[in-house]
Amino acid sequence: MIEAINTLLRRGVDVRRPEGNPHHLKVSSSVSYYPTTGRIVPDGRHALPQRGLVALTQVLSDGLDRPIM
Repeated sequence: MIEAINTLLRRGVDVRRPEGNPHHLKVSSSVSYYPTTGRIVPDGRHALPQRGLVALTQVLSDGLDRPIM
């Protein structure tokens, strides 16, 4: 969890730990990330097949964290 937070902060990503949920991070305004499993879940979508912190940083750089219109 701490590694993920530090990596994302170094990259300038708005990352937060939702109150009352110690198992996931809110990354940007529209992506949830679960560090223990590597699961990446954009809001309103199913979990992505990609897993892990490296995949998350790629998803963010590809712009897949934007909300569905």
